[in-house]
Amino acid sequence: FFLMVEGSKVDGAAHNNDAVGAIRDFLAFDEACKEAFEFAQKDGQTLVVVLPDHGTSSLTLGSSFYNHGYDKLSLQQIMQPIADYKLSLDSMAKLMKAVDTSQWPSLLMTYCNYDVQPAEVAYLITASDYEKSNLPKEQRGGLSLNRMLSQVLYGKTCIGFTSFGHTGEHVFLACYHPNGDRLMGCHTNVEVNEYLCHQMGLDGALPQLTEDIYADHHEVFKDYQVTIDSLDKYKYRLTVNNNKTKLVVDSYTNFVTVNGRRYDLASVIVYMPVNKTFYLPKNLDRYLFLK
Repeated sequence: FFLMVEGSKVDGAAHNNDAVGAIRDFLAFDEACKEAFEFAQKDGQTLVVVLPDHGTSSLTLGSSFYNHGYDKLSLQQIMQPIADYKLSLDSMAKLMKAVDTSQWPSLLMTYCNYDVQPAEVAYLITASDYEKSNLPKEQRGGLSLNRMLSQVLYGKTCIGFTSFGHTGEHVFLACYHPNGDRLMGCHTNVEVNEYLCHQMGLDGALPQLTEDIYADHHEVFKDYQVTIDSLDKYKYRLTVNNNKTKLVVDSYTNFVTVNGRRYDLASVIVYMPVNKTFYLPKNLDRYLFLK
């Protein structure tokens, strides 16, 4: 079997510069890894590989507030402010959005042990997603409340961030193999893939799979009338017409609709806006001839 488990909230929390949310989900992920390693050791035939797909926000110990001297603090002095936070910033923001700003100081003291100042409240009111704000939308900032909370709450701690986005640092790699054939050292994502394919007896199979399930729609439907429509910021729809048959696929789904009837696929359809191309199964045109 092949099983992939993701601690997805680590990434989401890091995007919002939410150290508490990231740490708590990472600890939960660590528990999941413990289960996987224990199973593999008992089973004797299971490989376990643990790695992120990228870094996010470069969460670090050390920030501008403690620019001089944070390295002299004890572990308790560094971590205690974060340990006092009873909620992730996402959960905290949801509570704050549901009430008037007059209740914010009480909420922040209860859940974050933080004595928020009037100037900080005035700043948080400008959050783009705080609907109870008395400020017109055009006078609000571009940041969400949870991201603004990060700037207020973590601005006076030793926790630092460099970005709300993905970052380019090397990521960790942990590997268990029943016979000791572990992947070690610094590797590219391509090399990790080659290792996994080799361990599963799939050497050379990936290029063929890619050709079969991620073919260019211009080639698959080159003889038919094709249109592409944008449904929203991230979702696109491909429509193919062949006489009385109408085939529709949406990006990032695993099914095709033919004359209103849905058929499930074994892979996910991908759309790349940069070249306006859908990547889908090579034999998808066969659905145009269903009776």
